[in-house]
Amino acid sequence: MEKMEALTIVFVTNNYTPYSGGVVSSIKAFVAGLRDLGHKVYIVTLDFKDSVYEEDVVRLYCPLKFRYKDNPMAMSWYAAQALEQLFMQLKPDIVHSHHPFLLGSAAKITCKRLHIPVVFTHHTQYDQYLHYIPITKKLTRPVVNKLVVSYCNSCDLVIAPSNAIKDYLSSYPVNSLVTILPSPLLSVFADNMPKFKLKKRSKIGTLLYVGRFTQEKNISFLLDLIKGLGSGFKLQLAGYGYYQADLENYAYCVLDLTQKEVKFIQRPSKNKIAQLYQEADLFVFASTSETQGMVLIESMAAGTPVVSLKGAGQDDIVVTGKNGFLVENLQQMKTVIEDIFHDQSLFEKLQYDAWLTAKKYTISILSKDLLNSYVKLLHREALE
Repeated sequence: MEKMEALTIVFVTNNYTPYSGGVVSSIKAFVAGLRDLGHKVYIVTLDFKDSVYEEDVVRLYCPLKFRYKDNPMAMSWYAAQALEQLFMQLKPDIVHSHHPFLLGSAAKITCKRLHIPVVFTHHTQYDQYLHYIPITKKLTRPVVNKLVVSYCNSCDLVIAPSNAIKDYLSSYPVNSLVTILPSPLLSVFADNMPKFKLKKRSKIGTLLYVGRFTQEKNISFLLDLIKGLGSGFKLQLAGYGYYQADLENYAYCVLDLTQKEVKFIQRPSKNKIAQLYQEADLFVFASTSETQGMVLIESMAAGTPVVSLKGAGQDDIVVTGKNGFLVENLQQMKTVIEDIFHDQSLFEKLQYDAWLTAKKYTISILSKDLLNSYVKLLHREALE
């Protein structure tokens, strides 16, 4: 890419630290990459309880702060007016929204008034998370889908992090330009990638899950899996979430598993998670509502293959027999894991190909792709 003038870019997000998750990881990775390329990037988000100061992170005033299902929440006050003042001060070339609601909606309104191009990353199939709203899905699903489609059509560019999301958007009347761009690996997971290091199978096969402890992640499936595999395996569950107590009860009281067989690791640091990926033999995953599944890539960066239920986000990443396996049900997953642990040559091949897969998701590569999308959009805007 030819040398260009530095752009001023503003990321607008409802989710940021102390909240953790795929959206936050994606934002942090892209912001780091764009800054390394010489561009000025700001993050605009909500002022949650226990927020900490970060340079070039603007937190809008929120009079209402609370926790809901173990996640920090906040409601802003006159967000559109605050954003208009901020954008007039920062003079961004691009505003990149990461949610269609709350701050995302306010940003869109403000940008249209100030004639600033808006990019939107559609991170989530929002209709898959309606159980968080205490209203029947029959009422909320059509309303939510209509709002999301309307938001997409009001943006100048929509980014889909996977083919699954692009296909999902294609099923609705989304007329805006849609491009596929996955999220990059955070440096903490990519730092050990330059050299591939082969693992030998542990005496007790170590299976790992990383993510939130919520119903839609289908973690009870993994507990059933470890029960079926027996004493030659152990499962480590790293994350946090409102569903942890129910999962612990199911594991230890219903299935009668021991803490040697199943271990919950609550709110581990990123460095600890990177260590867990390195130590695991296989990463196991049972969610069917993922749009990208960055934890799969993080695992592969450590040379740890993935065995997962089939799902929209997984299908773009996991190639059966190459860097892991996609399965249909519990019995298939159990059989595949046992086969891998009885075949050292297969285990070694899966490790190497998993590592190769992750190399395509580095910050430097994908940040250049994102910047190229911005530049094309700005050229298009200049011609109109």
